[in-house]
Amino acid sequence: MNYLTVNKIALINSLFRYIFQALLVVVISAILGLTFNYFRPNGLSVFSKTTFIPLLTVDNDSKSFDRLLLDEALKEYNLGESLFIDARSHNHYISGHIMITRSIPANRFDDSFEKALKNIAFDKKIIVYCDSFNCDLAEEVAKKLFLKGFYDIKIFEEGWGKWFEAFLPIEEGQ
Repeated sequence: MNYLTVNKIALINSLFRYIFQALLVVVISAILGLTFNYFRPNGLSVFSKTTFIPLLTVDNDSKSFDRLLLDEALKEYNLGESLFIDARSHNHYISGHIMITRSIPANRFDDSFEKALKNIAFDKKIIVYCDSFNCDLAEEVAKKLFLKGFYDIKIFEEGWGKWFEAFLPIEEGQ
């Protein structure tokens, strides 16, 4: 072999080595980034979650939702990133509800769902409430929302009663 051919081979070998090293760095970085994002509490959505449609039914014990107390619900409210849903009857909603809340009464879910959540993404954080700890309407509406494809759902356990007693933002009417 002549000197020029040896230099070409050495140049090609080092070029392939650099390309391999660069690809290795990219792959390792992607794996580390995705792993970190997966374990992060509020990780970024890597894959579109808006097409998620659960293929299951929700029995009384099969799905549980995170519960919020007043201070946690107020924090979510002040952040302005969550959609609050009132699960009480329409008459209760009209007489008073948390400000900027939508009404989906448990007993009229099918009639209210489309209107209340039109153009809302399935990955929107939703907080459902009713009167208080002893009210099961929020749980019922949360399960129905889950079956419709919403998955980031929490229940404000202390509900309307505690919010009202704390003199937090409320409104009347529709």
